[in-house]
Amino acid sequence: MGFAFDEQYAGLKGDNESEPLPPADLVAVAVCIATRFTQLSTTANIETLGSAYSMLMFDFSGPQAVTANATSQAVQGTAAAFILLPFIFLDIGKRLKQRTVNIACILGLLAFHVITYPWGFGNSSVTVHQQDSLNGGCDASRFTWCSATPKVNKWLYYGSLCMVFEVSFAISNVVLPTLFSKVIGPRRQGTMQGIFQMSGSIARMIAPVFLNLVYSHFGPRGVWQVEIAQLVLTLSLWFVFLARLVPLEKLRPREEESQKRTA
Repeated sequence: MGFAFDEQYAGLKGDNESEPLPPADLVAVAVCIATRFTQLSTTANIETLGSAYSMLMFDFSGPQAVTANATSQAVQGTAAAFILLPFIFLDIGKRLKQRTVNIACILGLLAFHVITYPWGFGNSSVTVHQQDSLNGGCDASRFTWCSATPKVNKWLYYGSLCMVFEVSFAISNVVLPTLFSKVIGPRRQGTMQGIFQMSGSIARMIAPVFLNLVYSHFGPRGVWQVEIAQLVLTLSLWFVFLARLVPLEKLRPREEESQKRTA
């Protein structure tokens, strides 16, 4: 293969004609990687606890929970497809302010968790029983938090999941990798992109196990509190390091000369 093809990289100059590039801002890189971790861990939370959560909160039976969540997934996929169509046909990605959009997406994920948090404003609590029930509810013989857990309105939950959570996730899934690529700069990106994607895979590996333990000991409130804290921390990183989350630019000739003189 090496004798038959000449490897070329679009947008990159060869080693003999390359211009000096400053190193990528590791702080900006770390913020993007941390955001990817948060993004995938929140998704893993919904996927892992979806059926158990709906059986607990809405008294669904097993088959009803599967049907409800499958329908929700279909609606989420449809919403994501319509949201992403402008990126394909109208090329709006070039006109969006990527940092602002990423912050808005994190706020959207945070808003979903705040909206669907079991605040207890109503008078109803989850249905409590003393043994496994085919009709859902909370097994008080297994969980100590059953009687203290308020219900969440199912229309509010599924509506927020499809229209707030999924829209925020879909847009972030396009804009965040684009910004990360620009932060690295016009150089070979295989290693850094691999680390970026690996952070999401690690999140999907760790989050379900950890959140299952939190759910067992503290219930949905504990899981939501962990997710809210994670999203607030990620959002804080964006506000603190916003000025550094910019595309990497090539050194100007005068800057090169000044660096050579000071070296």
